[in-house]
Amino acid sequence: MARMGGLRVGKHPCHGQQCKNHRLVPLGANGARLDDWLDAGYGSRALARNEVRTPVAECLLRFNEERLLLHTGVMMPTHVHLLMEPLGEQKLRQLMKGIKGASARKANQVLETSGTFWLDESFDHIVRSEEQYHYYLRYVAENPVKAGLASHEYWLYPSQCVADIPVCRKEDS
Repeated sequence: MARMGGLRVGKHPCHGQQCKNHRLVPLGANGARLDDWLDAGYGSRALARNEVRTPVAECLLRFNEERLLLHTGVMMPTHVHLLMEPLGEQKLRQLMKGIKGASARKANQVLETSGTFWLDESFDHIVRSEEQYHYYLRYVAENPVKAGLASHEYWLYPSQCVADIPVCRKEDS
């Protein structure tokens, strides 16, 4: 069974503090606001740097087709969306813990820092139908387009359009 999941880098637009006008909420509970903030570039933009994005992508793909099946994924400057399927007896929670831990270590090495890289929370949705599956394929592929990113500002897996879904990407200037 495939699951749609997301990881978020950095801090809330109010730098991790509760503020009068914003409330940090997970997707599904009114998360569209948080997605809008992330797409607008709030929070850490560490993943905008290719030298950070590359080792993080390697961590995402490390156990593809062994412990998990990555159907598609996109790494934006501030967050990641994955459509993945745990294989065999693998548990999503353990897979995400491993991915987040390994990629945080790699990113922190490149950034010459330590400590928290990913926000503690991540979210997942069980894909319950073929219709939902295709919705999430489209959502992942179109997310960088919606955010107005040029192709060098994000990582998309696989690199071609998924399942013949046409996506218009902003051309590099």
